[in-house]
Amino acid sequence: MKTLTKKLKTVVAKAPKKLSLIEKTNLLNQTQLTEICGMLRWTEQQYCDHQFEQYEAFLKRALYGAHPNIFNRVRYSTLMRGLWNNEWIRRNKGFLPLARYNMFEGMEVDKKGRLHQVSPDEEDLERVTDDYYTIHNGKLLYSNEALLIKFHHVLNLIYRSK
Repeated sequence: MKTLTKKLKTVVAKAPKKLSLIEKTNLLNQTQLTEICGMLRWTEQQYCDHQFEQYEAFLKRALYGAHPNIFNRVRYSTLMRGLWNNEWIRRNKGFLPLARYNMFEGMEVDKKGRLHQVSPDEEDLERVTDDYYTIHNGKLLYSNEALLIKFHHVLNLIYRSK
């Protein structure tokens, strides 16, 4: 019996651990962050600063005129930060395929069937960076109906949890 138990423990220990939704989301976020930083030639700090600046811009627009206590309660809410992080990941999913295409570096076949090396230039980088700034603009996101519906839902949850 001891041998069977020992073998079972060994098999269980070797079995791949099933990731929770939070772990999967964190892994996706880190993967996106790494790829985007490489693509835009940013540091992780620049990426996080940009994300935080847009979070602040969105909240300032969405909670314009709110009392500072209300603003800060929403601002520091884990629910609000979770909504923002999930929205950021969702927007990155839409951004990455086109950015990968525009920033492709490698071998390509031209119209005559010849193989040649291609790499993005500064204009490609500028365009992709501009696209990134636009898709994640906190002020513009205030006009996104789907995000506002989620935002109002989160506000209700924050204020129900007094």
